[in-house]
Amino acid sequence: MNNRNPLAPIPNQLFPDPSHIDIVSVEDPLICISDTFQDIMAFQSKYYEHGIPGAIPQIYVRKTVSEMLLSAARALPAGFKLKIFDAWRPFAVQKALYDDYFSHLRQAFEGQNKSDAELHKMASLFVSYPSTDPNSPFVHSTGGAVDLTIVDPSGKELNMGTDFDEFSDATHTAYFETGSDIEIRDNRRLLYHTMLSAGFTNYPSEWWHYDYGDRFWAAITNRKSIYPGIYMNPSSEHPHK
Repeated sequence: MNNRNPLAPIPNQLFPDPSHIDIVSVEDPLICISDTFQDIMAFQSKYYEHGIPGAIPQIYVRKTVSEMLLSAARALPAGFKLKIFDAWRPFAVQKALYDDYFSHLRQAFEGQNKSDAELHKMASLFVSYPSTDPNSPFVHSTGGAVDLTIVDPSGKELNMGTDFDEFSDATHTAYFETGSDIEIRDNRRLLYHTMLSAGFTNYPSEWWHYDYGDRFWAAITNRKSIYPGIYMNPSSEHPHK
């Protein structure tokens, strides 16, 4: 693990452009962590709780990602835990989330002559297009993207300033760097530096979203992506890419 100051400022980050990213697939199985890592992490499958079509109660990630999460969890102050909201995501869930947000944007900008292309670009800042193209899978289909926060020794989520999956300027990871709320700023810093020290990258508009091996990670680190999408429920006998 890299030696990072866990309360150093969060820099302003450029949005990754994954359009040019190639995938060089590696063998790295998808595994369930919500049944095995409960001593060191907490889990709350948000989309399953909210009744999103196709959502599952378990949390799956690539094996390498699971090891990185363990490293990050062990680096937290004593008694604190990572709390995982979502990781591998079925196509049906991604489509439901994208369609809902796109519809919201269309209503919000009604009468302002926004084209569908413009609305799709706006939507993609917070929800990736539900692509099944093996050359450009949405990142949550790969098992490399993780949505999470930190809970204190009592199990209470640290105050991060916004809810998970809120779509606003305030969800940008570095938003509170220029504000006066030191508690929120330092809570985000702790999550950010803990995750980056474990090898993850952060998606700039979502304080909760971290990546490894997928197209966002590859674009930020100037590498090739190593994880294609997985579109079959991993609880099936033979999940495939």
